[in-house]
Amino acid sequence: MRVANVQPCALWFLLMLLCPPLWAKQATLNIYNSDHYVLTDYLSFYEDTSANLDIDTIRSADFQANFSDLPNRYLSFGVTRSALWFKIQLHYPTGAPNFEARKTLFYEVAKHHLSVSELYIVRANGEIEAIRADARTPYTQRPLANAHSIFPLTLSLGEEVTLYLHVRNDAGTYLPQNLWTPSGLAKRVANDEFIFGVLYGSIFIILIYNLLLFLTSRNKNYLYYFLFVGSALIFEFIDLGHGFGLFKDHLFFLDKQYISFFYWILWISGANYVQKFLEVKKYHPALNTGINAFQVLNLLFIPIGLYYNYLSTMMYITYFGAAMVFGVLILVLYMRYKGSRNAEFFAYAWSINMFGFSSYGFASAGLIPPTALTMFSMPFGTMMEAVVLSLALADSIKRAEKDNVDANQRAVRNLALYRSVFDNAAEGLYQMSLSGRILSINRAFATMLGYANPALAMKQRNAVSLQIIPDPEKALELLHQNSSLSRQLNLIDSEKNALPVLHDFSLTRDTDGTPLRIEGRVIDLSERKRREQVQKERSKGRREKELARKITQNKSEFLRSMNHEIRTPLHYVIGFSESLRENILSPQEKQYAIRLIAANAQHLLGLINNILDYSKIDANRLELEKGRISITSLAAHPSECLAHLPPDSDFQFDAKLTSPVPAEVAGDPGRIQQVLILLYQYILAHSGKHRIMLNIGWNQDHQLLHLQLVFNETKESLEALQHLQKDLSSKHSAQVPEEIGLAIAFRLIHLMGGQVTIKAQQSSPLDHPSQEPSTHIISDTVPELRQGVQEISISLSIPAEMQEASGWLKTLSQLSNASSKNSPENSLLQGHVLLAEDNPVNQKLVRRIIEKTGAKVTIANNGVEALQHAESKNFELVLMDINMPMMDGIEATKRLRAAGYQGSIFALTAESGSEEIRLCKEAGCNGYLQKPLELAKFNQVLRKALSISPPLPETNVTSPEHEPPPS
Repeated sequence: MRVANVQPCALWFLLMLLCPPLWAKQATLNIYNSDHYVLTDYLSFYEDTSANLDIDTIRSADFQANFSDLPNRYLSFGVTRSALWFKIQLHYPTGAPNFEARKTLFYEVAKHHLSVSELYIVRANGEIEAIRADARTPYTQRPLANAHSIFPLTLSLGEEVTLYLHVRNDAGTYLPQNLWTPSGLAKRVANDEFIFGVLYGSIFIILIYNLLLFLTSRNKNYLYYFLFVGSALIFEFIDLGHGFGLFKDHLFFLDKQYISFFYWILWISGANYVQKFLEVKKYHPALNTGINAFQVLNLLFIPIGLYYNYLSTMMYITYFGAAMVFGVLILVLYMRYKGSRNAEFFAYAWSINMFGFSSYGFASAGLIPPTALTMFSMPFGTMMEAVVLSLALADSIKRAEKDNVDANQRAVRNLALYRSVFDNAAEGLYQMSLSGRILSINRAFATMLGYANPALAMKQRNAVSLQIIPDPEKALELLHQNSSLSRQLNLIDSEKNALPVLHDFSLTRDTDGTPLRIEGRVIDLSERKRREQVQKERSKGRREKELARKITQNKSEFLRSMNHEIRTPLHYVIGFSESLRENILSPQEKQYAIRLIAANAQHLLGLINNILDYSKIDANRLELEKGRISITSLAAHPSECLAHLPPDSDFQFDAKLTSPVPAEVAGDPGRIQQVLILLYQYILAHSGKHRIMLNIGWNQDHQLLHLQLVFNETKESLEALQHLQKDLSSKHSAQVPEEIGLAIAFRLIHLMGGQVTIKAQQSSPLDHPSQEPSTHIISDTVPELRQGVQEISISLSIPAEMQEASGWLKTLSQLSNASSKNSPENSLLQGHVLLAEDNPVNQKLVRRIIEKTGAKVTIANNGVEALQHAESKNFELVLMDINMPMMDGIEATKRLRAAGYQGSIFALTAESGSEEIRLCKEAGCNGYLQKPLELAKFNQVLRKALSISPPLPETNVTSPEHEPPPS
């Protein structure tokens, strides 16, 4: 690079400075008519390392031998804490060209801001005159208001005097000494101040110019330039001292004690300027971070420099600055290598400034001889740097403006291209302000809204904006968190039609990241929705077709299963009925045939009831009732399940309490009994061994009744049962299960809010029967289980409420005794029963059952006859068929009650729906008996009605109001 050419020249110049000529010290300086005397050749020197000697000691005859020649011609002593004493003899000889009786001269020490600078004039008569001109003396009190130490003295013609100069400084000690006449000093001061005035003035003018540029253009680069060069100017102004007397006594911060403050400000502002001017952040972000850290470090140095030792601070400043000027140059060259266009100009400017600062710094530190060139090098370098940087800054601004113009032109072209794409896009596009006001929309969006062109749509911009973004503040908050948002909505067009669309929108920002506006895209989803609807309909059709196929297949399987379930018991009924009719059986065979016919008839009745119950459950028409549930009745032996078993069946049943339970709880007693019966029937039909354990428990905290059935089964049967339970527990199952009884049981548990759990048991209560007979109803001996067979438990958890004052059951030991007390009596009944029934077969069947108990029966063929018989005779019990000609049972019951009949009325019906039962109760029936009649329940009603003279309270064997007593 061209910058490198500066380095050999600077090196050559430094070598010239380091080669001073030899000289010989002369004894006395004779004063003639010259305006300027350089005192170097006449000075003697002594270094007072203790800095404690006074003038009396120094001028004593014994001490004179301690003075020696100067260590160097340039009187540069570097940084020292010693006091320096200089001695010189002046003689104002008589004779030509000296004609003035008295000669006025000025002794100058050409160094500013000396800490101690005192001149002692010792005359021949021993008189001593002391003059002070140092930093301790205000400018207004000095002999001459100058930054240098200048002492006036007067010599008489022929007089010879000895001068002692006492100097001490806290920084670099460079002490050139001169003797001037008044006219000579005036010329020197005028020349120096003119030169420094030109240098300072040039820098000041450039600063003002750039400050004005900043104020007009607001370009921060001008401000950084102003701070950088301005702080350098103040630093040099304080350090060099020229023009200092104009402000020093009025501005305290211009004292040399504060020079470190401006020095660190210089580096901080300079680092900031380098960052911006060289675009360090753009080309090297990591280096930019390092410069930021450097600025923070300089900020920390500011208070340290103000309160730390001045001499140490100045030494650190000198060495730090000497190192940093080379560091900055390396940084500039590196940034030029990285592509910064401004780095080349900065390299030129910094090389000049580096030469000036380094020369002055090294001279002040005594490392190189101080000359006029080195003293002027710092302000000259600063001025040249300011000029070059100002030109470079102007050039960079010009380039930036050109780049901006080019960028604007490209932006205009891109905007035109964007506008073309925006207007002709197939999708709806819009632009919206941050406040929610639509700025523009394209033709496609206007078409979606039902307008011929965007201009018409823009007239309704407020309504449109409320549709797409009803809450701009919330949308803006979400966009700050997410780059874009998307949602589906229905647009209402100009004709009030709903249009499904996909709305995508995002936040547009400028280069600084400041949000500008919201831009969005609207896509018409009508066609997509139509396709999706067609696909859904096709898929729905396929599913419905497949479901119909499965339902048809399942119904076929169900019909085949029902065909077997119905024909098998019918085979027994028809076959043994034919055998009985032909009278070919022995008495024992007749009894066996009768039992089988009755058992299979009951099985057919249960099958029909199950089909009807499942249909009600599947149609969601099954209603649960709430009554009192006796725990002892739940634990009764399931004799109803055993009717269809062979006579030699070895069925074994145990029941026990796993925890104390209430004697009675609230729930649907009929349905819970039905669930147990259905489960008993399933177990007896599928288990290899007819053994069942019923465990009854109670959860007081959750008000849950726990029923657990434990039986023996194979592992394969367990998996099949669990799979079946999972399918049947679904509320939306469209299949008709083969195991319809089990399906009803599980569905009833779910309808009651309970849960069913099927699993294999870890322990075997069947293998180890309880040793406490008080907890068992029936305790049969159970043989050991065979290998390959495991226990399966069906656990039921049913919500129930404990009845008040019901008491607690801890054992079931008295159940057998209680059951025996409630067993049927063999004694004949007395009383009169009115049977209202229109079917002759039913009349004969019911009449035979009643007369067998010893009671009397009167037959009525319809409701009218029933009313007539009731008026003429007293009946303890009325059995009222619901469906009869002329007058049905409901109307007849109402009229009987209206006429004052107080006896028991039980309805006979083939229906079990809640609506018909409700009508019966509202008419006045005490209960109902379902056809075909169950003999045990029918006999129970007869015993209650005919054994008690007063009218029977409203009880019902199968309803919540009339629940049966414990069996």
